[in-house]
Amino acid sequence: MQFRALLFVLISAAAGVGCGGGSDGGSSERGSLTMLIGDAPINDLDQVWITVGAVELNMAGGKKEVVLDTPQSLELLSLRNLSEVLLTEEIVSGRVNKVRLLLDSMEIVRKGSVEHESIDLPAGGWIELNPQGGIEVRAGESITVFIDIDLESSLHVVQNGNSGYEFRPQVFIEIYSEGDPSRVVRLNGTARGVNPNVDGFDLCDLRRESGDGGNENLMDCVHIVDADASVYENPAALEEGATVTAFGYMDFSATEDTMNARVLVIGEEKAIESDVGRVDGLPDANTIVVDVDPEATELLVTAHLLPDAVVVERHGLTVETLEVEDLVETFGFRAADGSLDTFLAIHEDPTVAI
Repeated sequence: MQFRALLFVLISAAAGVGCGGGSDGGSSERGSLTMLIGDAPINDLDQVWITVGAVELNMAGGKKEVVLDTPQSLELLSLRNLSEVLLTEEIVSGRVNKVRLLLDSMEIVRKGSVEHESIDLPAGGWIELNPQGGIEVRAGESITVFIDIDLESSLHVVQNGNSGYEFRPQVFIEIYSEGDPSRVVRLNGTARGVNPNVDGFDLCDLRRESGDGGNENLMDCVHIVDADASVYENPAALEEGATVTAFGYMDFSATEDTMNARVLVIGEEKAIESDVGRVDGLPDANTIVVDVDPEATELLVTAHLLPDAVVVERHGLTVETLEVEDLVETFGFRAADGSLDTFLAIHEDPTVAI
């Protein structure tokens, strides 16, 4: 099976006219770049941490845009069917001839271990991508760029007897021009502008767990449209300043970064956990039995769907039925018996080979 790490880059160009008129009258065109990141598991590893130190866009005419200048730590393997926003930055419109990604560090955690092992990075950590024909960013146009890191082909066991890993990046780039086909996005932050008479609020101080267990700010705010969202824990607790984890789909065509939420989890009293595997059984309409280790001895986890639990394909379609052998990831709260009280189940998109 192939397991891939996907970095989703959305380049959305919009025109802004400065003082003066005519082609040389000081007009400028700028756009924004949003990058989402996600992943799938890889054999023998529980975690793969990378710290992205910089993202550079080499533009036609010798210009260079640095669109990430604050290092961001990411745990790739927690993003099996999810994405997280990596950055949102304004960029100059024009032709992008090369994308350069700088990895400051890479660490792995093996299955059954808690120790972080550093992986040496070639070429000083720089990964260079040369899209065929370049990426043309025009005013009023949105372009989605997929940077695909094939982790299974990129991480190799070193043949020196110590079972260490080396990283030889296998990276591909694809360009899409119609919307953003991203997987479900997870955002965790603080609710701002909560009004019971208004559908929606802002999720600010967005946080992502870092390698040391701390949190890092991600971006300022994303507007949450939550008309269809199921709310778990205590719905009444959605108030100004509440901690919220939102699951949904980003709408980058809006005038501001917007998430169409499917699930809101209020508070941090319970840890959100997930299990991924093949459906082993469907004993009733509210229960999914998942084999979370299908390549070894059966390890079955029962996922109890909470009332109004959301079951979707990762690209946004509602799943009418699940079948035995379907690949699914369940999110919820762990019970004492090891089962999962599930508020969200993501069905693997059947068009994506894994």
